[in-house]
Amino acid sequence: MCIRALHVFTEYEALSHGAAAAIADAIIDSVRARGCASLALAGGSTPERCYELLATAHRTDVPWGKVHFFWGDERMVPPTDPASNTAMARRTLLAHLPVPGANVHAVDTTTHDTPEAAATAYAGTLTAFFDGPPVFDLVLLGLGADGHTASIFPEDAPHEAPGDQWVTGGLAPPRHTPQGRVSITLPAINRARQVFFLVSGAEKADALAAVREQTDPSLPATHVAPQEALHWYVDAAAAGECAS
Repeated sequence: MCIRALHVFTEYEALSHGAAAAIADAIIDSVRARGCASLALAGGSTPERCYELLATAHRTDVPWGKVHFFWGDERMVPPTDPASNTAMARRTLLAHLPVPGANVHAVDTTTHDTPEAAATAYAGTLTAFFDGPPVFDLVLLGLGADGHTASIFPEDAPHEAPGDQWVTGGLAPPRHTPQGRVSITLPAINRARQVFFLVSGAEKADALAAVREQTDPSLPATHVAPQEALHWYVDAAAAGECAS
């Protein structure tokens, strides 16, 4: 049974500290249990401060050399582009940690011409590392105001994805830029041991309430159900009525 918990913090800074501490603990537990940890990173702006804290406040208490880093989603831009999730993670987190290059498994957005081709290649990366279907120790996710998570959007009917499709590529809806996207799928997310959502801002409140109350099955985040635990780390602005 999947444990579900909501953790509400007064504001974004407190949320970032709380999430960073929980991520550090989850990584330590995974390394103790299995000798290494597999972490799928979230993109966007919400995780940035959390990543900075992992690289500073938790730099010495986590066995970073035993952590393998993946990405839940990526934009089809060069890895140096400001819109790149890889660039953000390198700037805030990876550049400051003693992580072997072989432990960083980024989406290749330069060799492949289309999101679909990049997705096929990344699916191969996952199955090669896990020697079969992926089982991440921890997946970090964000939540959009439209209920999307990773690069899985309401228009994608994500809950109908084949159960053995681990990565998908395509175009985001026009309201999102850049449009070219590569994303792990709900089946891949739901094979993970744990999922942590990081959600900040009043503009996310309606989506968060709908997802947690399971009132709108068209919202992709509604269908996230990992194997062991689903934790929501949110600030008071995003929590709204969920905090009561």
